[in-house]
Amino acid sequence: FVYIKATEGATYVSPTFESNIKEARKAGLKVGCYHFLRATSYIHDQFKNFTEYCKQEEQDLAPLIDIEVKGRWTPQQLVDSLQLFADMLENHYGRRPVIYTSSNFYNKYLSVQFSKYELFIAKYSEEEPLLNDGTAYTLWQYTDGGSVNGIHTDVDKSRFNKGKSLNDILYHPKPRDPNVIAEVDMVKPIISLKMQTPSKFKTSRTEKIRKKQEQEAKKAAKKKGKKGKKKRPRRSDIDDDEDYMPGADASTKSVRIKTFN
Repeated sequence: FVYIKATEGATYVSPTFESNIKEARKAGLKVGCYHFLRATSYIHDQFKNFTEYCKQEEQDLAPLIDIEVKGRWTPQQLVDSLQLFADMLENHYGRRPVIYTSSNFYNKYLSVQFSKYELFIAKYSEEEPLLNDGTAYTLWQYTDGGSVNGIHTDVDKSRFNKGKSLNDILYHPKPRDPNVIAEVDMVKPIISLKMQTPSKFKTSRTEKIRKKQEQEAKKAAKKKGKKGKKKRPRRSDIDDDEDYMPGADASTKSVRIKTFN
């Protein structure tokens, strides 16, 4: 098998991508594609770049994410970005991606968080990689100076860990349920810190409106010699700000709010 570089960042596409795949398949190799993840581009743009060139029906192997540099990301941003990209690839291809990195990089930034993935670990040494969370790697890239017939430059060479085989990285997309149109992740809505909780829904702004209406109604009642009628505030009377929640009547004493868990 062979993994061939397809894309990097949001715009780069390897100029030898298609010819490499064609020649590798001529040699009877299983072929997979990988993306080099960068901190310089939005994850969604990198996802679009990769999936545009690596079609689902053309994959022999699970997609691979090459993560070797932290760049301008903080350690937490690195983990979050890699997780988002991995989740997007899994949802798109129906198969969890393989993660390629060095043993030092994994131990420093990715340990535990990505232990459930098939790990392709680079360590150019006679000693096999040792991951500090105890995870058994799938593949060990043990040299970048190997040779292969038909290739006139040095080649990265790898071997499977004990108990692992090609079957662990083959592209076997999960069968889709015909009764499911789409899968949607449930997320909690993000509420502004300036917005009050339902139990304290009457904001200072609506209180001011209510008091002003009461005062105007009393004045009108005195003038006409009878009790005035409170006016319901129009939507245009309430400024657009984070304290206003659509559908609320500022003159009511209680409000029923539908919440989503």
